[in-house]
Amino acid sequence: MKNSVNNQTRIIKFVQTAIITFMVVAIVVVGSLFTSYKHVERKLKKSTKYNEKIEYYMVGLMIEQTKYFKSLNPMDYNIDARLGYLYMIYNDYKKSEEAYNSAIEKAPNNAYEPQFGLASLYIRQQKYDIAEDYIKNIKDKPNEKLIKFKGDIYDKLGKAYYKDGYYYRAAKSYEKSLNYYTKLKKFPQKDINTIKEKTAVIT
Repeated sequence: MKNSVNNQTRIIKFVQTAIITFMVVAIVVVGSLFTSYKHVERKLKKSTKYNEKIEYYMVGLMIEQTKYFKSLNPMDYNIDARLGYLYMIYNDYKKSEEAYNSAIEKAPNNAYEPQFGLASLYIRQQKYDIAEDYIKNIKDKPNEKLIKFKGDIYDKLGKAYYKDGYYYRAAKSYEKSLNYYTKLKKFPQKDINTIKEKTAVIT
């Protein structure tokens, strides 16, 4: 009887150790994936054509790694959001949208990163009206994350509209971004002033 109890105790300890080990490995892998795709983003922005081919290949590898990790953690919305981002910079917009929508379905109500990613995807594809409608349909709340998210998206829209020559719409988007940014307690005043200057120049 005593040996049976000891065996059960050893089994419980083994299971506990295995669970802790798995959680530690999961945290390390997620962290490394996050660092890696941010590094790729920086490189893509300043790479030559030759380097772009290398980076494109690297993104493909990271997609496969992230898909494997998703198979181990199918309910982790962060992994779907990372896949959405990776597919976006890989120019596979259909899969990017699918991944972001999957992340949104799994994410808690106060997690707005996947929604930011999806709105950014629409802007990247020049689907500005869809991006605006998407943002409008997200109900305003006294939540700093949400306020900053909306401010950032309208700022992105302003830049995109300006780049494409839609100056009036750019000004309106900048005004909306200001409306949100000024609600934040710690948003830098110099950034607010910069947006005001952009709006003044356009109008």
